[in-house]
Amino acid sequence: MAGDYQVGDTAIHVTMSPGEKVFKERCAHNLKQGFRPRVLVPEGAVAAASQIARLSGLHRHVAVQSIEDFVGTNIEEVAGFSKVEIKAQLRRLLEFYNERIEVAEADKSLKIEIPANL
Repeated sequence: MAGDYQVGDTAIHVTMSPGEKVFKERCAHNLKQGFRPRVLVPEGAVAAASQIARLSGLHRHVAVQSIEDFVGTNIEEVAGFSKVEIKAQLRRLLEFYNERIEVAEADKSLKIEIPANL
């Protein structure tokens, strides 16, 4: 797989703490392989990740975006921008996330308590 996730010709890298290695190694390799790298980071780390991309000389070839923006926009799009459907899709996402935590993580406290209003 080209990144943490691969969708079509896009390699998606998700990191809480972006560093040079993501850009200089992983994203550079993606570009050589014909992929379009995208780095998702928390909102508070977007400026730092963008700066690292610039210092790595990859800022014109690598998309840097907040995880919150990416997920939120995609949920709205999948839900057809319908308030009722957004809630349903968000619930599905949280349920899927919790299933992945159950299977892949030793620390079950990473699970998200799903609000009753979803």
